[in-house]
Amino acid sequence: MELIFVRHGETEFNKHHQLMGQRIDAPLDEKGLEQAKEVIGKLPDDFEIIYSSPLKRAAQTAEIIANHFSKAVEYNNNLKERDFGSLSGKTWHQIDEEVGAHLSELDEQLKYDYTPYGGETAEQVRSRLNTFIEEVRSKHPDSKIVVVTHYGLINLMNQMFPHKEHHKLTNTSIHKFEI
Repeated sequence: MELIFVRHGETEFNKHHQLMGQRIDAPLDEKGLEQAKEVIGKLPDDFEIIYSSPLKRAAQTAEIIANHFSKAVEYNNNLKERDFGSLSGKTWHQIDEEVGAHLSELDEQLKYDYTPYGGETAEQVRSRLNTFIEEVRSKHPDSKIVVVTHYGLINLMNQMFPHKEHHKLTNTSIHKFEI
């Protein structure tokens, strides 16, 4: 099975380096809408279905792709971004000042624990992602699938399924995984 992960297009929060997580459901901004249209030309046309996080930024990106390829989109809550809890809406700089720790480093190393702020741990997100992968594997064992999701989940995929090509994780970047 080939999973082609696409990060959603840009939002105003991305532009200002503010974390959204699950609690801020921001739509794509003008640039994000353009990015979603541009990524179409970088995707193969022989994929079976699109799975997407239901959060607006991912859903809008997925719908733009789906409309072009006349494919269905299936929304899956396991593809939502990690939950930062009460830290949502803040920048990493604000968070590090507020909590007196370098949570940004722990986040990048996938050793985070946002439960003191009402959010999730890295292990909880990993469990959600594994559940998604197993569901898709049972439904589409030999298929090519497009998955539209968020930075945190793609970063986790890169750790769980290391591959030769490591592309920078930017808005509408594409990351392929053979599973």
